[in-house]
Amino acid sequence: KTKDQSKSWILLLRAMDHAVDTIITNPGIGSRLAQDTPGFSEYQFAYIQNTNKSDSAHCGIFKSTIANERDCCKICIDVPSASLIPTIGPFLRTLVRLTDGIDPRTICVEISMSWVAAKPDEGKTIAHHIHMMVRNSMAAALFLTRWKVILPGDLEISMVKSEMTVNPNVNYPTVQILQAEPVSQETSCDPLVMDKGKSVAPIQIQKYLHEEGGDGFIVVCIPIRTKMCTVRFTPIIYELARRLRAVSNISIQKPILPPELLLMVCVDKVANLYRIILLIRDYQIFCQEICQYRLV
Repeated sequence: KTKDQSKSWILLLRAMDHAVDTIITNPGIGSRLAQDTPGFSEYQFAYIQNTNKSDSAHCGIFKSTIANERDCCKICIDVPSASLIPTIGPFLRTLVRLTDGIDPRTICVEISMSWVAAKPDEGKTIAHHIHMMVRNSMAAALFLTRWKVILPGDLEISMVKSEMTVNPNVNYPTVQILQAEPVSQETSCDPLVMDKGKSVAPIQIQKYLHEEGGDGFIVVCIPIRTKMCTVRFTPIIYELARRLRAVSNISIQKPILPPELLLMVCVDKVANLYRIILLIRDYQIFCQEICQYRLV
């Protein structure tokens, strides 16, 4: 073999050593992966559907690789209650969708299950929480191969991994399970600031997103305190994507907006109107309250 051929062969073996197969048993997750995976094929993702009708044990196999490149960012998500876990999946899908063009394998996501009361036999419950995050993300979380879950309390890693291993319905080998460590007050996430006890103040992106090391590495801190938090932190993902693409140096404190702006939004239910109004405040599009809106 020539020197170039040998080098290519070594690189291929190195990639194969980091290859991970995830057996998909949930039809909904399998369907989404079949639709979404072609858009991520350049990052060595593939989904092989099970066409054997006599084998109904799984829907297909999701193939991924762990990238050798350094992380481009780190997103720390603090979840203080198990009741807030259902909101994490949609947030992860939003993250993957809005950072298109960025290798999702270089996005490190740490989800800290920071509730203290963890039962010794809670391994099965945590495994189910991980599955629900994947399911609620419509399988997008599986493209984040550097996804880490920090366990609550003194729960042992082996308790969760054993439950995931024996149950193919909740077994996601790319998810890294970590033991909880004491978090100092300096590094902990600050909750959303309340506005005089009446409502939640608009998001100030610069409080939750910053660079470390001077080499462009971005750290994002997301404190989840209510079921609305993941929706309201969407502006941070937009800013993160903009910085990762490095398409401009526009200050996040002074967005460029036309002097007069008409925002037209189509909602499928009235309840979503409240979310939109909150997001408008977070983007600081208007300095004052919205004075007019029309439901159609």
